Amino acid sequence: MASPPPFPTPERVPGLSFAPQDDELITRYLGPKIARQPLPAATADFIHETDVYAADPAALCAGFPPAYSGIDESSKIWYFFTSPKAKNSRGSRKSRTVGENQGTWHSESRKDVFAGKEKDRLVGYRRSFSHETSSGGKSGWLMMEFGVGANQEDGPVVCKIYKTPRPATAGCSSSARKKRKATDPAAPSARVRRRLNFRSPPATPNDDFLNESQRQYSEAEEQTPAFDPISFLADGHALSTVNCYDTSVFRPRRLADCS
Repeated sequence: MASPPPFPTPERVPGLSFAPQDDELITRYLGPKIARQPLPAATADFIHETDVYAADPAALCAGFPPAYSGIDESSKIWYFFTSPKAKNSRGSRKSRTVGENQGTWHSESRKDVFAGKEKDRLVGYRRSFSHETSSGGKSGWLMMEFGVGANQEDGPVVCKIYKTPRPATAGCSSSARKKRKATDPAAPSARVRRRLNFRSPPATPNDDFLNESQRQYSEAEEQTPAFDPISFLADGHALSTVNCYDTSVFRPRRLADCS
């Protein structure tokens, strides 16, 4: 499928950018779009209307001016009104295939969007996607889809597309990583990885002193001969102590008898 035609760059005031909050995208732009109500002025300059699944994100965004441009190429952001197509006529699941064999948008997470001062009023949802090439690698392009209600099944949505500043991982998609982890029996578990990553704390001077004292005590203990009762009794000092006892009745004598 051919890429969309280039969109003329609108004349904008220098320094003007478009960076709405998640709830503002839903309540001020998507809601009126679904209800066929007038949109704020200059909306068409920032939110384009096209099929984001018609081409890969690089070719898609090349045909439209970004709604926000930062200091480098990776800080550009595009917004689109689009209507996802159903996978088949029997269900409500959407087709995330891109163009003709140009990869797919892989779902990563989903989050409810709240509005109001207390952020207690549910107005829609935000679903995050990452673009995977036909070979299964990450292209570095990300997309956020905003819809009304808890789960919008049909009608237009707002898509925010931008490129991550992190380097893309070629040939290593999230689904491939999960499959490899499930089929590799040699892969260590999370508990084993934490044990392998454990490092003993560095030794302090007190620890060194205690270790040296323990080593000297062990060496002295090894050099000390075992206790021998016969040798002990043969010692003159030991006999002087033993003579102070009446061994016949095992009763201590008086101290006067030992003088």
